[in-house]
Amino acid sequence: MAVEAPGPWRNAAADTLAALPRDVRALLRPVEPDMLHLTVRFLGEVDEGSVDDGSVDDGGVPALVAALGRHVPPLRVRLALGAPDTFGPAARTGSAMLRVEGDLVALDALVARVDAAVREALGRPRTEERYQPHLTLGRLRRSATAAERRSVAQAVRALPPPPPAEFTATRAVLMRSHLGPGGARYRVEAAFA
Repeated sequence: MAVEAPGPWRNAAADTLAALPRDVRALLRPVEPDMLHLTVRFLGEVDEGSVDDGSVDDGGVPALVAALGRHVPPLRVRLALGAPDTFGPAARTGSAMLRVEGDLVALDALVARVDAAVREALGRPRTEERYQPHLTLGRLRRSATAAERRSVAQAVRALPPPPPAEFTATRAVLMRSHLGPGGARYRVEAAFA
């Protein structure tokens, strides 16, 4: 589940990446601007499910879409971009991001409702320690050394925050990712407004 990034966020992400030194940018696999989104809940593999007899197959995409329809209320969450950062200790960081700020109480409520739908449809509790709203800018290449990862973390954290580019999220989407040689591609499976 995700909230799609509006145009100003995409522009700010591109500007943030462009502000990084060239050698640091070379260590990142940037997220394509049209693929940028605020992840609400990452699900990993989900069975297609079936609707052979007109019923929804437990554990599949149709069951998830139905549960999300019951749990996700009409959205109105005010969000803004925050400071550039990376995840985890500098020597092990795996991605660069922009923090997301704003009405985090409303965003946490959305996360809880999505979690309830996922538990209902798929039987999966949340495994992440703590929800950290962010917009992923790029992922470090697997071959990056600890020193290179520290260099990326230092450069990203030294950047000034972009303009907040506040917007009100009024829809969440269930996205499917397709992994390929050019990186992940996303397709919206269902929208909840």
